[in-house]
Amino acid sequence: MTGHGDAALFLGVEPRFSIADALENVNRLDRAVLHSLVARAKCRVDVLASPDRPSMRNPEGHQIGALLERVSKLYSHVVIDLPQSDLGAIDAIEPISALTLVVNQELPTVRRASRVASLLRQRYGKDRVHMVVSRYDPRAEIGQEDIERVVDLPVSAVVPSDYRRAVAAANAGEPIVTDQQNRLAKVIQQLARRLAGRAGEPAPLRNVAKAAGRFGGMF
Repeated sequence: MTGHGDAALFLGVEPRFSIADALENVNRLDRAVLHSLVARAKCRVDVLASPDRPSMRNPEGHQIGALLERVSKLYSHVVIDLPQSDLGAIDAIEPISALTLVVNQELPTVRRASRVASLLRQRYGKDRVHMVVSRYDPRAEIGQEDIERVVDLPVSAVVPSDYRRAVAAANAGEPIVTDQQNRLAKVIQQLARRLAGRAGEPAPLRNVAKAAGRFGGMF
């Protein structure tokens, strides 16, 4: 499940419904109703996207919490994609297993990540929050150690910069992980295994989900 409309395009689907429809029907959201609202991608991921048009009224925390509780009973893994500018749902995602703060090597992004990380640590504790550096360039002025020092979180994964492959995958609506022959795909696969707590991967991220499913949040 995603809270970002672009993610649906990257997966090659055009949802007819959105998370707003799910919130309106949260009290009767059984398997049949949910499956009528999600879009199934070729990679067998069900997508519940954000609305195409922004709403003047943000959903209340208890609505989001109820939605996540119901969704977690129907899926073994749930991924929530939230922009750093939208932290209104922070109190509703208490059952989260792992919070992934995605940053890059731009100074404004790192400073913003520092403020968000401080808020997340206070709310959920440091063990549940980790950081991933996206589009990493080892030649950049801001290195991994600089980011860790400013944000005060260890970097759990470094995703290499591969603009050509990333854009090609996005334009084709095909997840880049379907290509087994490049380093970018392999790093993302390793990160996904850690988030899922797969055996054989080093130091699986902590699973503290209180609901039936395993939640992952990305900011």
